[in-house]
Amino acid sequence: MHWPLGGTGSIVRAMAQLVADLGGQVVCNANVAEIEVHQGQGAAVRTADGQRRACTAVVANADPSRVYRQLVAPQHRHKWTNRKIGGVVQSMSLFVAYFGTSKRYPAVKHHTIVLGPRYRELLSDIFVRHRLADDFSLYLHRPTASDASMAPPGCEAFYVLAPIPNDLSNVGWHAHHASFKDAIYRRLEQTVLPGLREHIVTDFAFDSRYFAGRL
Repeated sequence: MHWPLGGTGSIVRAMAQLVADLGGQVVCNANVAEIEVHQGQGAAVRTADGQRRACTAVVANADPSRVYRQLVAPQHRHKWTNRKIGGVVQSMSLFVAYFGTSKRYPAVKHHTIVLGPRYRELLSDIFVRHRLADDFSLYLHRPTASDASMAPPGCEAFYVLAPIPNDLSNVGWHAHHASFKDAIYRRLEQTVLPGLREHIVTDFAFDSRYFAGRL
């Protein structure tokens, strides 16, 4: 089977099709409330609507701390106790902005790293001090460099990613979201995307609240 370009979305569609071809079922928008364990193995998944789906194995791609602490009963977690989970150093989070432009940027590669003025100190702000710094290092993704169909003719599609402290930092994103996004756009405009803000035709962004809540 041939699948066109299109990033991870094409991979997801291909995997879903493979599951269907093998007689499986993909259930979306079903919040998992509990993973049942029998003799040390995943035995069933219970969803918030009360349904129980028996199984021979459970593969969880959610945050491990949430899976063990909230979905698996304590008596089945002899190793991953709440105390041990509480002592785990959590990863950083991300600020991600997706945007489309009415201007082409053919000199920009599919993958670009835009380093800020600091590196080690920025990592300390993120992981140790748990503070939102004024500077940042960015990863810029331009999928239209490889697949022009990702945007209308003469346009581009991008996303930009900035490492940020996770929710344990209590940044207060309701107050900082818009200004942080604008600062990222200014940085891109000063470096690899001249005239960016006047050519943005659509955009949306999410911060650590999306990862902690939706995902």
